[in-house]
Amino acid sequence: MKILLVEPIYHWEGHPRPYAERLATALRENGADVEITTFVGDLGEETRCEGRVRLWRAIPAWAQGPALVPWKGRGRSLRSALVARTWEGVCTVWDALRRTRAIPEVVLHVLDGPELPVMSVLATARRRAVAYNLNSPPHDPPDARTATARARTKLRRVALQRNAIAFICHSDEVAASYAARETHPLYTIPWGVDEGRIQDRVAARRDLGLPARHILLAFGVNHDRKNVEVIFEALARLPEDVMLLWVGRVVDRDPSRDPYQLAETWGVRNRTVVVDEFIPDEDLAGYFSAADAAILSYKKNFLGASGVLSQAARFQLPVVAADVGQLGQLVRRWGLGETFAAGDSEDLREKTVAVLTQGERSREQMCQRIRNYASQFSWDVVAKNHLAVYDALLERSRAMANEVRA
Repeated sequence: MKILLVEPIYHWEGHPRPYAERLATALRENGADVEITTFVGDLGEETRCEGRVRLWRAIPAWAQGPALVPWKGRGRSLRSALVARTWEGVCTVWDALRRTRAIPEVVLHVLDGPELPVMSVLATARRRAVAYNLNSPPHDPPDARTATARARTKLRRVALQRNAIAFICHSDEVAASYAARETHPLYTIPWGVDEGRIQDRVAARRDLGLPARHILLAFGVNHDRKNVEVIFEALARLPEDVMLLWVGRVVDRDPSRDPYQLAETWGVRNRTVVVDEFIPDEDLAGYFSAADAAILSYKKNFLGASGVLSQAARFQLPVVAADVGQLGQLVRRWGLGETFAAGDSEDLREKTVAVLTQGERSREQMCQRIRNYASQFSWDVVAKNHLAVYDALLERSRAMANEVRA
């Protein structure tokens, strides 16, 4: 089976960049012929598939700079960000259709990108097999009458009439938010979990120069879907032997999300270590093994999947997670740690204490549940689930072609 993964906006900060590489590798290990096309032609330093999976560039290198000149400040302006993402979505999906026009039995899997530009390009295609990820809830209510909403609905209908399209979500909550729309068939396939090798905690802390304290890990960039301030508010009321290890690029200097400023504001600078850099995959084990628990703090309206949950499961690290969307559901259902009311620092403090003070037997039982979860959602299982969707799409695409010939 030939599969082209399409990644228009992976290079934006806060986007789960390693996802395409993980999925491509897992699909390849299951016998699929996989390639990836991105807007800029690479997957960045976070990924390891270069040389094993062919990467394509949607737009020539010489054209990328001039094309984006009007939107240089896109990180600061909502309008410029939307324009840039729209342009990148159109270019990358169009390139994917062009590149595979003469290839029979190929599945295009669009992993991200705004729906309007993606569907506008797919509406021009005929009898193509396409999977499209819906990573966040829709921006408009089902009965919205705005020009943008009407255009999105019309283009989706045209694209669905002309092609075999399936929609994929990472969480049941996001899938449910599309139930009233013409987005069928709709599948839920959670993030996969890598195999991880756990290091000795004492050795990991020694290697990182960390003290023998209770260590809470906050991992990833400080994007605006996370509630960072509540972590520091809770830390200020935790015992002095509890410290925070912040690992990830600080890309947003907003006072409510900047760990440097928040540590000063809440008087916990002496109990906070900030590692403001990208951590390559081979070094992740040290940070996750050194911690006692991971803090996953998101805002109330966050319904998407958390890549950090998968990383915590990979290294058998209990979590204290905001009770939002699929994240809270998975933590409760599988017993991966504790959940707290999003934005409630006192609840976060109480649940953190519960995880840190549990006995050895309780912790080992929790770690066993985490291992069970990691096995259930391994990348091998996730790849097989995707391949089943791809097979169904190709069957529908063949049926559409046969109808035309008849």
